[in-house]
Amino acid sequence: CALFNVHRLNNRFRQSIGFGVTCLNLLITEKGKSDIAIKLAKVFLQLKIFEQAFHFWKIGNEQYQLKPLEMTAWHEAEISVCKWKFGQQAKNITRYYIREFTSDYLKSLSFTSAPDPIMIMRNQYLDPSSHHLLILKLWADKVAQISRKNAPETFKKFYEKIKLERESERLSTQLPIKRKLRIGYLSSDFDKGVPNLPLVQHLLYGGHTITEFETYVYFIRPHKYSNEEVGFPYILWRSMIESKVVKFRLLNNEKDATLYFENVDFSVDFKDNYQLTSEYGVAHVIMQDKIDILVDLNMHTLTEVLALKPAPISISWVGRPVTTGASYIDYFITDVVMTPPHLSHLFTEKLIRMPNCAWIAPHKVLYRGIPFEDEPTKEEFDQQGLPNDKIILANFNQLWKIDGRAFKTWIRIMRRVPNSVLWLLDFSIGADANTSRKNILEFAFQAGISNDRIIFGKSIGGNQKANYAHVRRSALATLFLDSFFYGMGSTAMNILWAGSPILTMPGETLFSRMAASFITNLGLAEDLVVSSEREYEERAIQIITNKQKLLQIKEKIRKNRIHSPLFDYLNYTRYFEKSFKLAWENYIQFGRAQNFDVTINDIN
Repeated sequence: CALFNVHRLNNRFRQSIGFGVTCLNLLITEKGKSDIAIKLAKVFLQLKIFEQAFHFWKIGNEQYQLKPLEMTAWHEAEISVCKWKFGQQAKNITRYYIREFTSDYLKSLSFTSAPDPIMIMRNQYLDPSSHHLLILKLWADKVAQISRKNAPETFKKFYEKIKLERESERLSTQLPIKRKLRIGYLSSDFDKGVPNLPLVQHLLYGGHTITEFETYVYFIRPHKYSNEEVGFPYILWRSMIESKVVKFRLLNNEKDATLYFENVDFSVDFKDNYQLTSEYGVAHVIMQDKIDILVDLNMHTLTEVLALKPAPISISWVGRPVTTGASYIDYFITDVVMTPPHLSHLFTEKLIRMPNCAWIAPHKVLYRGIPFEDEPTKEEFDQQGLPNDKIILANFNQLWKIDGRAFKTWIRIMRRVPNSVLWLLDFSIGADANTSRKNILEFAFQAGISNDRIIFGKSIGGNQKANYAHVRRSALATLFLDSFFYGMGSTAMNILWAGSPILTMPGETLFSRMAASFITNLGLAEDLVVSSEREYEERAIQIITNKQKLLQIKEKIRKNRIHSPLFDYLNYTRYFEKSFKLAWENYIQFGRAQNFDVTINDIN
């Protein structure tokens, strides 16, 4: 196991794996060695050598029944490389999880073996109503239990002091609010992966009403910047920092970390008691700043901080399209399409429903309000390796988000429309990067679709020019087909801004309903949102074989996107601010969170 537990393999070592696997097969056939098979499966999964991982999982399952958590890792790995189960086999897996993934089993797990929330979201065989809330709630509870248990005495004393001060303030406060609300944004990904980063930047730099809000940014950076990275956050956020509109906190473990804290009074010298980037160090700074409302932009990665309740109100926004499962996170921002009333039970948080769309497309910030108007040229088709004389069906999700049920439907559409091709993006996933492509091509071929009708484009992005090119190429597709299980999110915003239609079938989870919300806010729900697989298939064929209808839909998208709530970040900012005020009023009046809707009239 030690030999195989490496992160990168050179070619010679990879070639020797076949011999090593043969030896290991002989070893694990011995009685009582089935646990070795499971360990080897996990090692090969870490190395992204999927076929060998599946091989050892199968052996382990044959020798003794895999535990639910081990089975989940196996199925999630298969899904990640588009190795799908169908029909009765898929139903049996779901029944197995309902039977075995019980509350008693989950409570018996140690924290180190607790389910990864992201892995749970990816597992298409888990039943959302039976499993997601149960698993995520248990995970969040265990995080809180450990964070609070291990808190240093210095932190506990400081926490109790601040808690008493905040409760005294609450009881003595009269409405309406007469002071600025202090809003904190928390993330470890401000330099790379915050969803809707341009929108967040807009909210922070001049977006928030400065007479009513003080804005703080908490950027958790656990290591020192390399020479290539040095100063990057300052470059990224320079205009905010220089404007004094935002108080910027860069938290890391370097000795000179205090240089990043302008005007912070270190009344307690906590650095000698716990690290600056530990959950206690971060929570300490947030409490010292007396943040009223803390907005989490990561979800499931900074839960230890939120579990310490460093602010009276915490809100989950744009991190992951699923509940945190955490009783200590007060609110989740959504809308009536993403989370209609009958799905509210899937959340532990109280829901803030925005009047139009829970998330906003930042493209007017990114592209200065200029959408794409001109038709794509033949040269653009050639650059992407696409034919310009065929119907181009497309999906730009990462391949693990494509579910087998949706792909089967796409195949049926392609069979009925011979002049069509399917355009997907090829996201490399490690040492066995071709596994997903191979599985997709094999499945399509067995279903009667030749390999030349499946086209894999390259994933591009990183800087603004590359992002522009990525959004622009969305205009080359005739029709985008959304997945059923995990739909398109920010990808759908790019597509609609480029003027291309998306057909979607919302399910019973928020992450299957994102595109439906965007399309509804563009005024095209009647054309592009369907409620069954049969309707999905028929509507797709109706659109792509009727040129006049296709042009009408595209024209409607291009016309509506300019004034649609989906791209109206200015009004969204006002609704967002109103949600803060209403949440704070609930806290002052009741001392707890309450479900509420923000309405259009709230800012008029």
